[in-house]
Amino acid sequence: MNLAVPIMASGFVGQIVGLSTRIGIGYEAIEIGLSASAILVLTAAFSFVPIFLTMFVGRFTDRNGAGRVILAGACILFVGAALPALLPPSIPVFLLAMTCLGVGQTFQIASLQAEISLTGRIRHRDRMIGWFMVWQSTGQVMAPLLLTAASFLQFPVPHVAMMWIAMAFAVGQVGLALQIRRFSKIPVQNDMPLPLGEIVGTPGLAWLAVSGSLCVATQEMTYVFMPLVATERGIDPALVGIMLGAFSFTQLVARAVYPGAAARWGRERLMAASLLITAAIFAAFALPMPAMIMALFLAAAGLSLGFAVTCSVSLTMQLAPARAKGTALSLRLAVNRTGQFAMPLVSAVATPWLGTGGVFLTCGLVIGLCLPFLPTALRTGR
Repeated sequence: MNLAVPIMASGFVGQIVGLSTRIGIGYEAIEIGLSASAILVLTAAFSFVPIFLTMFVGRFTDRNGAGRVILAGACILFVGAALPALLPPSIPVFLLAMTCLGVGQTFQIASLQAEISLTGRIRHRDRMIGWFMVWQSTGQVMAPLLLTAASFLQFPVPHVAMMWIAMAFAVGQVGLALQIRRFSKIPVQNDMPLPLGEIVGTPGLAWLAVSGSLCVATQEMTYVFMPLVATERGIDPALVGIMLGAFSFTQLVARAVYPGAAARWGRERLMAASLLITAAIFAAFALPMPAMIMALFLAAAGLSLGFAVTCSVSLTMQLAPARAKGTALSLRLAVNRTGQFAMPLVSAVATPWLGTGGVFLTCGLVIGLCLPFLPTALRTGR
């Protein structure tokens, strides 16, 4: 109980801080006249540096526990939230803020999941990871709604007000990290860490990492890039906040009902169906459509992405070797960050040819490419 409450709260607050700040940066970038391709490069900056740090985080937590990494991540996340709120908008500020947000969230998520993986009983661990992801989704619901609330309250610049609120939440995140560090568990010491090649070679683990990373990258790009698409299509920012809130809310619903859905249909079938639906919806976003239809599609996409990402985490925890859970989870996160870095760059190349809607078409296509490999990967991963 000493750890459960601050871990859940940290997952909730971390999403509010990171997502609110990134949405605000997206609007700031539009205001100073950055192109769609430039905004996509900013989005990629969120994931570039974390690619090279996640394996260090995993190895460190396997040997020393997660407490210090969780605290470091909270402090770096605060810096990322403070920079765009306090400094004039510019490309260097955006790049540095995105990098800090990416590093801070990577440290936090990898170490919090590693802390949960040390829970002894499987049922308790499954409940912990399920509720952790539910609270993350709740934070994702709240973050875009801050933009809507700031608009309704008639703040002069709603997205700037949202970033100030995010900075206040970041202070609370540091306090939660201090509490977690106090009660953090130290894993059983291993003289010889499991070789990385042996971890990567675990049947099914690589496919889960790749498919999950594409889903996470698509999710992140939706939050950052949807404001630009909506602006081009004449959709009011207040409505955009509601649409993104619905996208986040259905992810929350998926994670809350996940245990029952997985028990009924099986995690393998559930993930296959979720990938198929996600690919189809995001490909459809390339087409012009009324705001209400887009909102409904976003809600459905949130549901399918919520199931897919939760399946990926759950199956990774199951398949990972017992004495390298932290490293396996960090490996998954490293692939996630690689996808979050590469997907915007690929989309930036496609945007001049396909338009802004082509970003979502690219997301749908790459997720769909995972499906032909799914039966073999899951069969060998059982």
